[in-house]
Amino acid sequence: MYKHSVRVTGSIVAGLQELLAPRSHVTFLDRNWIYLGSRESLEEELTRRTGIGSGYLRSPHHTASISERMSWMAGRKTTVPEDTAYCLLGLFDVNMPLLYGEGKERAFLRLQEEIMKYSDDHTLFLWKNEDQYGSGLLAHSPDCFRSTGHYRRFPDPENGRPYQMTNKGIAIDLRLLAGNPHWNTFIATLNCRDDNMESAGVYLQQKPGGLFRRFAPDIIARLEKAHQGELQSIYVKDWDGLAEFDLMQKERITGEWIDRFRGLTMYDVDGKEYPLGKEQRDYVFQLMAEDPSSRMAKQLAQRTGQPSTHGE
Repeated sequence: MYKHSVRVTGSIVAGLQELLAPRSHVTFLDRNWIYLGSRESLEEELTRRTGIGSGYLRSPHHTASISERMSWMAGRKTTVPEDTAYCLLGLFDVNMPLLYGEGKERAFLRLQEEIMKYSDDHTLFLWKNEDQYGSGLLAHSPDCFRSTGHYRRFPDPENGRPYQMTNKGIAIDLRLLAGNPHWNTFIATLNCRDDNMESAGVYLQQKPGGLFRRFAPDIIARLEKAHQGELQSIYVKDWDGLAEFDLMQKERITGEWIDRFRGLTMYDVDGKEYPLGKEQRDYVFQLMAEDPSSRMAKQLAQRTGQPSTHGE
């Protein structure tokens, strides 16, 4: 029997591994060892506090996608930075050396590399982080999965090839859709979909020599149809020495152009008015990345007085 003293702070509850331990009776006590309840009796409260579906509290959690399990850790705090990654080892059934002093980010990257050795779940690559420009396919923190836990693994019958970490980055076969030729971007279709059967992808950018990196990491591309694009073998890796370029690029695309929308309460396209919020700004970015020369993109540019990135 687990006897675990629980202190709730925001979304922080008892250790994930203890909470999800199978074939065990988990009892919750307060700091004074006063009985609070069992995992079963507190199921609704635990689900609300942790974001973990009640089904996973009652049955094996390994059916949950990687992004969903990562999202359970989003917002949680650990006393030792590296424990953000180390406390997830049991949740993913992987092992790796505990190297205290390596730092939170490096520990979490190593965790993801270990997960890749045992799983082909593409939701590992489905994360958002507006500060992680120029990165590879791996996230820097579980917090990046906060809004992508609702995606599920959806295998591509034509792409069962393994992928791995190499000295050139992650070697992987992905389906690519052409994006913005001005920025040499693509949409990589990932083998996953959400509860509405909508598939997802991430933006990649290719540099001379063929290496790819994650582009616009704060946006997930929404795709109505799964497994789109031409299957290609690529390498995805952090690009070194491009911090200044990244800042200029980010300012040009998400700054000067899109920031003009922040001052507008409404904008019209084809005679219709739409409320402007973060979702609309994300849509504008996606529109520019996919087809900046489209009629709608030009109308939006004209509305804000910003020249189109492409000519007529």
